[in-house]
Amino acid sequence: MEGTKIKQKKMDHDVAEKHDCLAELPEHLLHHILSYLTMKDVIRTSVLAKRWQYTWLYVLCLTFSPLKKTRSSKDGANDQKKSKDGAFINKSLLVHKGSKVQKLNITFKYCHTDAPLVDSWIQFAMTRNVNQFYLDFRRCNSHKFKYTLHDTIFRCSLLTVLTVKSCIIKFPAKIKLRSLRTLSFEKVHFDGGAVNNLLSSCSTLEDLSFAHCHWAKNHDLVIMNSCVKTLKIRGGYFYKNSTLEINAPFIVSFEGGVLFSKYYVFKRMESLRSASFVCSKPDACRKRVYNHFTNLENLENLCHVKDLRMCSCYIQAIASTQNPTQDCREKQVIDLISFEVTCLRLKTGLMEWELPGIAYILSHSPNVETLIISIDEIPGREVSS
Repeated sequence: MEGTKIKQKKMDHDVAEKHDCLAELPEHLLHHILSYLTMKDVIRTSVLAKRWQYTWLYVLCLTFSPLKKTRSSKDGANDQKKSKDGAFINKSLLVHKGSKVQKLNITFKYCHTDAPLVDSWIQFAMTRNVNQFYLDFRRCNSHKFKYTLHDTIFRCSLLTVLTVKSCIIKFPAKIKLRSLRTLSFEKVHFDGGAVNNLLSSCSTLEDLSFAHCHWAKNHDLVIMNSCVKTLKIRGGYFYKNSTLEINAPFIVSFEGGVLFSKYYVFKRMESLRSASFVCSKPDACRKRVYNHFTNLENLENLCHVKDLRMCSCYIQAIASTQNPTQDCREKQVIDLISFEVTCLRLKTGLMEWELPGIAYILSHSPNVETLIISIDEIPGREVSS
């Protein structure tokens, strides 16, 4: 009886081998499945089936994430881990046999001695005509030791998506990114050349994002490209008494936490239809926004917006203008503002000092059709229904 069961199991195993669903997948579907895995896991699939043995050498999407942390916190152990990360990425790219790469995603803890290595990765992207390129030099916050992005990347003519984090950028005189549609910078220090030269060279650019970047003194961000519809700006680091003046007449959607910052000036945003001002860390941001409530002109530039979203930080800042001690001239300016918004979304803690701000926004928005108020959870306080 037991022998019969063993034979049955063997037969079932043989049938499974002959009808391996994974091995019978079309090539394009197989590559699509592998695109969701990191490169380390992609390589591991080579043992699943004979057909998969060399598939990883031709994958179209290459994603590299840092190896697992070691338990030891000693510098030597960390340096060894970093060298293993770089060696793994380098070896994987060297043995890759595909003539085309659709996406190259590298998250890497950079050391200043790794510059030649990273340059070679960018060169690899060029030779494989990469479409989507993500470079994240994780936790590299020191300006002195940050990687200076090789200008070869600005000549990837087939590049459609470019995301760069934690590095230094010096824009070259000639830029050829004629296919670029999405551009994102995070914790980038602009150390030479003009961002506007880059933007004017990207005729197909649609989405543009800046997060916590270092701006040069009195910089103008001029976006005259009619294709750019979405602009996101979060935070930023500025020289003393400097400003970032934004001219974007064709921008339709804007997201950021910079409405009342003294460093930002909105000049032309007449096409704007959707605006969102929501802080990721309200508690840390609230005092900063409240103390730097300037540039009332920025609020005036939102008058024609149809979809407006604000968090408690900005509601409290607006509430401060209703204070009797507020400068009479500024109070007169803000009282004359009227919004055309039809969809209004407010994120608030419903604190007493926010109520004047909410009342102001509602009383100056006569065309509201949809009103959504979400209440922040505040520790130690219960909101009764």
